[in-house]
Amino acid sequence: VAVERDGGSAMVRARVVEIVSTDDSAAPSLVRLRLCDAAGKPSVYPVSKLYALPQDLKLYSDQVLLAFTTRVLPMDEDIQWNGEIVSYMESMIENLMRGEHDKYFVGKIVLSLNNIYLLDPFQCSEYLPSAKVEISHLRMRHSLLSTQRAVAHAAHLDLLYAQCAGVDGAVPEYMRDVAPQNVPLSPLVELPSPKYAHLVQDEINRCTLIGIVDPSLFFLRLTAFEPMLTKLNKEILSDVNRTSTRYCRDECSPGLLCLAPSDDKSGYNRVQITNSDDPNVAMVLFVDYSDKQDIPYDQLVPIYRPQLISNLPFQAIECCLAGVEPLDNNQWTEEAYDFLDDFNLLF
Repeated sequence: VAVERDGGSAMVRARVVEIVSTDDSAAPSLVRLRLCDAAGKPSVYPVSKLYALPQDLKLYSDQVLLAFTTRVLPMDEDIQWNGEIVSYMESMIENLMRGEHDKYFVGKIVLSLNNIYLLDPFQCSEYLPSAKVEISHLRMRHSLLSTQRAVAHAAHLDLLYAQCAGVDGAVPEYMRDVAPQNVPLSPLVELPSPKYAHLVQDEINRCTLIGIVDPSLFFLRLTAFEPMLTKLNKEILSDVNRTSTRYCRDECSPGLLCLAPSDDKSGYNRVQITNSDDPNVAMVLFVDYSDKQDIPYDQLVPIYRPQLISNLPFQAIECCLAGVEPLDNNQWTEEAYDFLDDFNLLF
């Protein structure tokens, strides 16, 4: 269609992406449009502002392409990015493109549907002729993850490829060899290096107190990550239910990452073995909950997918209270422990 812009002084091409509302006769009254030749978010227009587009103007391809960054989710795992994150990215891009420059955006197409493209990676680059090298000013996915505005979504492409199965041309030829295959679960030979949640300096961090060793050593967990931890634990339980494989003592050593029954035995959690000297049980640290327990070797389950490590940093954050020390003999009194227990109950 054609739609009025700038108070009716201009007409531009647009595509209808959604019928927002209808009138009493069930005819569309409000529609959401995406402009074909200008950047911007889809906006709602009354049908009275729309005009039939001449056939010869439909022959030209859209001059603005809709692109998406892949393998990331908003921090709250909602389907929409909040306004702060949108403003952050718009500001970064605007600052990059100011003044005279030879910067350009480049991305690798991993999926395409009509005029919609999914890119991985997607970055702002610049070629420096004097050094004969291309440098990157902004990597979209890395920037969102490093500022904790997003979480990794490692299964994103697998899910998209599964949904597009049978659609000719959707998956580029060079990506077809990495499209997902239906293979049975098997323990990972090499696990990815874990990441650890941390508090952001000079900001208010909303946390839950999850474990107390003594008044000078305790563990916190960021509340923003709790929905993701719940989701991860469901994925872990699903994997465990698909296999009967368990570890034996000879396979266990300090530092090994694996899965162990949760405290209430309703599921499984990520753990790291801290001691395997006992012939019957291993001492493990629950890396998302801070507690240590002795777990029989035959209850420890291998990790089958790297996403169970890489999708979410270990959540237990070790902290100490600064500027205080025990009153007597470097030993904390029972009253100090009781105070912390009571304090924890309050919150």
